Amino acid sequence: MAYTNPQDAAAYQRKWYLEHKEEHKAASAKWYQDNKEEMQRKHRDYHRTPRAKVLNMLKGLEVKTEVLAHYSLKSSLNCSVENCVISDIDMLTLDHINNNGSSHRKELNGSRIYECLKRKGYPEGYQTLCHNHNWKKELQRRRLPILSALENDTKNKALVAVKELKAEIEVLKARK
Repeated sequence: MAYTNPQDAAAYQRKWYLEHKEEHKAASAKWYQDNKEEMQRKHRDYHRTPRAKVLNMLKGLEVKTEVLAHYSLKSSLNCSVENCVISDIDMLTLDHINNNGSSHRKELNGSRIYECLKRKGYPEGYQTLCHNHNWKKELQRRRLPILSALENDTKNKALVAVKELKAEIEVLKARK
């Protein structure tokens, strides 16, 4: 049956699909099984093309920008540390406030973290940091056991340095 109006054709197709839903699903599943290798090859070949690689990269940058902006101060794309003016997307990264990034990456099992956070509705516990501040936070986290050992030292100089570093760490934690 030929339709001159596209809306009429779409309405007919919808009606037919609803009336034949189960047999359509069965036929589609059979067709997929009969053509599975060919479809996988086409899918693989397409995703190796330069066009697909560029589109995938652009989509990734778009999602990364959206997520980092959400976790930044005032929802603008910049580092969450006060007075830090870094806003270059290539210099910003997502930080796990509670230092549980390693376990979170294992939990995701290779999934893209930015897409996962967006899909989950931007859960709490993350902040946007520039790579310099993220590295500084990591260095301070690594120093904590050493600093705790130094606190037990009887030398006053070590104790003063430890107190200063702990105060700096507390300031960074409070910024979230």
